[in-house]
Amino acid sequence: MAVISIPANFAEGFGKEGKRGKLRFFKIAKGSLEECRYYLRLAKDLDYAETDSLRVDLESICNMLTRFSATIKSSL
Repeated sequence: MAVISIPANFAEGFGKEGKRGKLRFFKIAKGSLEECRYYLRLAKDLDYAETDSLRVDLESICNMLTRFSATIKSSL
């Protein structure tokens, strides 16, 4: 369910009024993203699936979350 948690927590954070509330949910989304990263590594290591394209997508999402969080932090 971690893959569902990423956009859900991002959406919830986006809906928060305060910047600290937003950051809290973005951190939760980032934690879920790291969990997904682990599952992709595991799937590749166990030869369940080729995960290269998914890992690229996940990295892109991670970069977006990191930049968005940094922008909010800089305005605190």
